[in-house]
Amino acid sequence: MNLLDENHCLALYDYMLEIQFWIKDKQGRYMHVNQGLLKNYALSSLDQVIGKTDFDLSADYLADRYVKIDKKVMEEGVVIANEVELVGQYDGIVNWYSTTKMPLRNSKGEIVGTAGYNHELSSGQVSHAIYGEMGEIIDFIKEKIDRSITVGELAEKACLSVSALERQFKKRFKMPPLQYVKRLRLNMACEILMTTDKSISEIALECGFCDHSYMTKIFTKTIGMSPRKYRNKFWGSNIDNSSNTHFI
Repeated sequence: MNLLDENHCLALYDYMLEIQFWIKDKQGRYMHVNQGLLKNYALSSLDQVIGKTDFDLSADYLADRYVKIDKKVMEEGVVIANEVELVGQYDGIVNWYSTTKMPLRNSKGEIVGTAGYNHELSSGQVSHAIYGEMGEIIDFIKEKIDRSITVGELAEKACLSVSALERQFKKRFKMPPLQYVKRLRLNMACEILMTTDKSISEIALECGFCDHSYMTKIFTKTIGMSPRKYRNKFWGSNIDNSSNTHFI
Protein backbone atom coordinates (compact mmCIF):
# COMPACT_ATOMS: atom_id res chain seq x y z
CA MET A 1 0.00 0.00 0.00
CA ASN A 2 2.92 2.35 0.64
CA LEU A 3 3.72 2.24 -3.07
CA LEU A 4 0.44 3.92 -4.00
CA ASP A 5 0.42 7.56 -5.05
CA GLU A 6 -2.13 9.37 -2.88
CA ASN A 7 -2.90 11.97 -5.56
CA HIS A 8 -3.35 9.25 -8.16
CA CYS A 9 -5.94 7.57 -5.91
CA LEU A 10 -7.78 10.83 -5.30
CA ALA A 11 -7.97 11.45 -9.03
CA LEU A 12 -10.30 8.46 -9.31
CA TYR A 13 -13.05 10.49 -7.64
CA ASP A 14 -12.98 13.00 -10.48
CA TYR A 15 -14.57 10.39 -12.71
CA MET A 16 -17.47 9.95 -10.26
CA LEU A 17 -19.54 12.95 -11.28
CA GLU A 18 -22.67 11.54 -9.65
CA ILE A 19 -21.11 12.06 -6.21
CA GLN A 20 -19.49 14.95 -4.40
CA PHE A 21 -16.27 14.02 -2.58
CA TRP A 22 -14.22 16.22 -0.26
CA ILE A 23 -11.48 16.35 2.35
CA LYS A 24 -11.47 19.06 5.03
CA ASP A 25 -8.97 20.01 7.71
CA LYS A 26 -9.85 20.32 11.39
CA GLN A 27 -10.99 23.92 10.88
CA GLY A 28 -13.47 22.84 8.20
CA ARG A 29 -11.43 24.21 5.31
CA TYR A 30 -11.55 22.28 2.06
CA MET A 31 -8.25 20.57 1.24
CA HIS A 32 -9.42 18.57 -1.76
CA VAL A 33 -12.67 18.10 -3.70
CA ASN A 34 -13.64 16.17 -6.81
CA GLN A 35 -15.13 17.41 -10.08
CA GLY A 36 -18.62 16.48 -8.89
CA LEU A 37 -18.45 19.03 -6.07
CA LEU A 38 -16.94 21.69 -8.32
CA LYS A 39 -19.75 21.15 -10.81
CA ASN A 40 -22.40 21.45 -8.09
CA TYR A 41 -21.15 24.92 -7.16
CA ALA A 42 -20.38 25.98 -10.77
CA LEU A 43 -16.64 26.15 -10.07
CA SER A 44 -13.95 25.21 -12.58
CA SER A 45 -10.80 24.59 -10.56
CA LEU A 46 -9.58 23.45 -7.15
CA ASP A 47 -8.07 26.89 -6.55
CA GLN A 48 -11.58 28.29 -6.26
CA VAL A 49 -12.49 26.09 -3.29
CA ILE A 50 -9.28 25.07 -1.48
CA GLY A 51 -9.08 26.88 1.86
CA LYS A 52 -12.76 27.83 1.83
CA THR A 53 -15.40 26.57 4.25
CA ASP A 54 -19.02 25.50 3.93
CA PHE A 55 -20.08 29.05 4.77
CA ASP A 56 -18.33 30.25 1.61
CA LEU A 57 -20.25 27.80 -0.59
CA SER A 58 -23.63 27.33 1.06
CA ALA A 59 -26.37 29.30 2.78
CA ASP A 60 -25.75 29.71 6.51
CA TYR A 61 -28.65 27.48 7.55
CA LEU A 62 -27.16 24.63 5.48
CA ALA A 63 -23.54 25.27 6.47
CA ASP A 64 -24.47 25.29 10.17
CA ARG A 65 -25.65 21.70 9.90
CA TYR A 66 -22.62 20.53 7.91
CA VAL A 67 -20.28 21.99 10.51
CA LYS A 68 -22.26 20.41 13.34
CA ILE A 69 -21.95 16.95 11.78
CA ASP A 70 -18.22 17.48 11.06
CA LYS A 71 -17.70 18.39 14.71
CA LYS A 72 -19.48 15.24 15.88
CA VAL A 73 -17.35 13.09 13.55
CA MET A 74 -14.11 14.60 14.88
CA GLU A 75 -15.02 14.78 18.57
CA GLU A 76 -16.41 11.24 18.75
CA GLY A 77 -14.19 9.66 16.09
CA VAL A 78 -17.16 8.03 14.42
CA VAL A 79 -18.30 7.40 10.87
CA ILE A 80 -21.71 8.86 10.08
CA ALA A 81 -23.15 6.93 7.16
CA ASN A 82 -26.07 7.68 4.86
CA GLU A 83 -27.21 10.80 6.70
CA VAL A 84 -30.10 12.35 4.76
CA GLU A 85 -29.65 16.11 4.46
CA LEU A 86 -30.29 19.11 2.25
CA VAL A 87 -27.51 20.23 -0.09
CA GLY A 88 -27.57 23.49 -2.01
CA GLN A 89 -26.18 24.11 -5.46
CA TYR A 90 -24.92 27.16 -7.34
CA ASP A 91 -28.40 28.27 -8.46
CA GLY A 92 -29.85 28.38 -4.93
CA ILE A 93 -31.97 25.25 -5.30
CA VAL A 94 -31.60 22.67 -2.53
CA ASN A 95 -32.03 18.92 -2.98
CA TRP A 96 -32.00 15.90 -0.68
CA TYR A 97 -28.72 13.97 -0.52
CA SER A 98 -27.36 10.95 1.32
CA THR A 99 -24.08 11.90 3.02
CA THR A 100 -21.33 9.79 4.61
CA LYS A 101 -18.49 11.30 6.64
CA MET A 102 -15.49 9.84 8.47
CA PRO A 103 -12.62 11.22 10.59
CA LEU A 104 -9.15 11.54 9.07
CA ARG A 105 -6.16 10.57 11.23
CA ASN A 106 -2.44 11.26 10.92
CA SER A 107 0.34 8.69 11.46
CA LYS A 108 -0.01 9.17 15.23
CA GLY A 109 -3.70 8.35 15.16
CA GLU A 110 -4.73 11.93 15.87
CA ILE A 111 -7.85 13.23 14.14
CA VAL A 112 -6.82 16.02 11.77
CA GLY A 113 -9.93 16.49 9.66
CA THR A 114 -12.80 14.78 7.89
CA ALA A 115 -13.51 13.19 4.54
CA GLY A 116 -16.88 12.51 3.00
CA TYR A 117 -19.05 12.08 -0.03
CA ASN A 118 -22.70 12.42 -0.93
CA HIS A 119 -25.09 11.60 -3.73
CA GLU A 120 -28.48 13.00 -4.65
CA LEU A 121 -31.51 10.92 -3.79
CA SER A 122 -34.14 10.05 -6.38
CA SER A 123 -37.78 10.96 -5.76
CA GLY A 124 -38.51 7.40 -4.64
CA GLN A 125 -35.53 7.35 -2.30
CA VAL A 126 -36.54 10.71 -0.86
CA SER A 127 -40.04 9.49 -0.09
CA HIS A 128 -38.74 6.35 1.57
CA ALA A 129 -35.80 7.84 3.44
CA ILE A 130 -37.36 11.11 4.52
CA TYR A 131 -41.11 11.03 4.48
CA GLY A 132 -41.94 7.46 5.51
CA GLU A 133 -45.17 7.47 7.48
CA MET A 134 -45.29 11.27 7.12
CA GLY A 135 -45.70 11.11 3.34
CA GLU A 136 -49.42 11.83 3.42
CA ILE A 137 -48.85 14.92 5.57
CA ILE A 138 -46.14 16.19 3.24
CA ASP A 139 -48.44 15.75 0.24
CA PHE A 140 -51.15 17.64 2.12
CA ILE A 141 -48.76 20.53 2.86
CA LYS A 142 -47.72 20.78 -0.79
CA GLU A 143 -51.35 20.73 -1.91
CA LYS A 144 -52.32 23.52 0.50
CA ILE A 145 -49.11 25.53 0.36
CA ASP A 146 -50.81 28.61 -1.09
CA ARG A 147 -52.94 29.16 2.01
CA SER A 148 -52.52 29.32 5.77
CA ILE A 149 -51.64 25.97 7.34
CA THR A 150 -51.95 25.25 11.06
CA VAL A 151 -50.33 22.58 13.18
CA GLY A 152 -53.79 21.62 14.37
CA GLU A 153 -55.06 20.64 10.93
CA LEU A 154 -51.84 18.76 10.19
CA ALA A 155 -52.24 16.82 13.42
CA GLU A 156 -55.87 16.06 12.57
CA LYS A 157 -54.85 14.86 9.10
CA ALA A 158 -52.23 12.56 10.66
CA CYS A 159 -54.64 11.36 13.38
CA LEU A 160 -52.13 12.49 16.00
CA SER A 161 -52.11 14.98 18.84
CA VAL A 162 -50.31 18.26 18.17
CA SER A 163 -47.47 17.30 20.52
CA ALA A 164 -47.08 13.86 18.89
CA LEU A 165 -46.96 15.41 15.41
CA GLU A 166 -44.35 17.94 16.49
CA ARG A 167 -42.21 15.19 18.01
CA GLN A 168 -42.35 13.16 14.80
CA PHE A 169 -41.50 16.18 12.65
CA LYS A 170 -38.52 17.15 14.81
CA LYS A 171 -37.26 13.56 14.84
CA ARG A 172 -37.51 13.12 11.07
CA PHE A 173 -36.94 16.65 9.69
CA LYS A 174 -34.94 18.26 12.52
CA MET A 175 -37.46 21.10 12.60
CA PRO A 176 -41.07 21.72 13.74
CA PRO A 177 -43.95 21.47 11.21
CA LEU A 178 -44.42 25.18 10.57
CA GLN A 179 -40.69 25.73 10.03
CA TYR A 180 -40.82 22.94 7.46
CA VAL A 181 -43.70 24.73 5.74
CA LYS A 182 -41.68 27.95 5.69
CA ARG A 183 -38.67 26.19 4.16
CA LEU A 184 -40.88 24.67 1.47
CA ARG A 185 -42.34 28.08 0.65
CA LEU A 186 -38.88 29.58 0.35
CA ASN A 187 -37.75 26.78 -1.96
CA MET A 188 -40.79 27.33 -4.15
CA ALA A 189 -40.13 31.07 -4.19
CA CYS A 190 -36.52 30.48 -5.30
CA GLU A 191 -37.69 28.26 -8.14
CA ILE A 192 -40.35 30.72 -9.35
CA LEU A 193 -38.00 33.70 -9.11
CA MET A 194 -35.48 31.92 -11.31
CA THR A 195 -37.84 30.52 -13.91
CA THR A 196 -40.58 33.15 -14.35
CA ASP A 197 -41.05 36.89 -14.53
CA LYS A 198 -43.91 36.91 -12.03
CA SER A 199 -43.98 39.84 -9.63
CA ILE A 200 -42.84 39.46 -6.03
CA SER A 201 -46.45 39.99 -4.93
CA GLU A 202 -47.70 37.18 -7.18
CA ILE A 203 -45.00 34.82 -5.96
CA ALA A 204 -45.73 35.65 -2.32
CA LEU A 205 -49.39 34.71 -2.72
CA GLU A 206 -48.63 31.58 -4.75
CA CYS A 207 -46.22 30.36 -2.07
CA GLY A 208 -48.57 31.07 0.82
CA PHE A 209 -46.96 34.20 2.30
CA CYS A 210 -49.46 36.75 3.60
CA ASP A 211 -47.95 39.52 1.44
CA HIS A 212 -44.80 40.46 -0.47
CA SER A 213 -43.34 42.43 2.45
CA TYR A 214 -43.44 39.43 4.76
CA MET A 215 -41.98 37.17 2.08
CA THR A 216 -39.16 39.64 1.45
CA LYS A 217 -38.38 39.78 5.17
CA ILE A 218 -38.25 35.98 5.61
CA PHE A 219 -36.47 35.42 2.28
CA THR A 220 -33.76 37.97 3.05
CA LYS A 221 -33.18 36.62 6.56
CA THR A 222 -32.87 33.00 5.40
CA ILE A 223 -31.34 33.20 1.92
CA GLY A 224 -29.10 36.18 2.62
CA MET A 225 -30.46 38.51 -0.04
CA SER A 226 -33.79 39.99 -1.09
CA PRO A 227 -35.98 38.19 -3.65
CA ARG A 228 -35.22 40.91 -6.18
CA LYS A 229 -31.46 40.58 -5.73
CA TYR A 230 -31.79 36.80 -5.92
CA ARG A 231 -33.62 37.08 -9.24
CA ASN A 232 -31.14 39.61 -10.61
CA LYS A 233 -28.26 37.30 -9.67
CA PHE A 234 -29.62 34.37 -11.66
CA TRP A 235 -31.89 35.98 -14.25
CA GLY A 236 -30.85 35.19 -17.78
CA SER A 237 -28.60 32.30 -16.76
CA ASN A 238 -30.76 29.87 -18.76
CA ILE A 239 -30.48 27.24 -16.06
CA ASP A 240 -32.85 24.29 -16.55
CA ASN A 241 -33.85 22.98 -13.13
CA SER A 242 -36.94 21.06 -14.26
CA SER A 243 -35.31 17.65 -14.07
CA ASN A 244 -33.54 17.77 -10.72
CA THR A 245 -35.51 19.94 -8.33
CA HIS A 246 -36.89 18.41 -5.14
CA PHE A 247 -38.75 20.71 -2.77
CA ILE A 248 -38.39 20.08 0.92
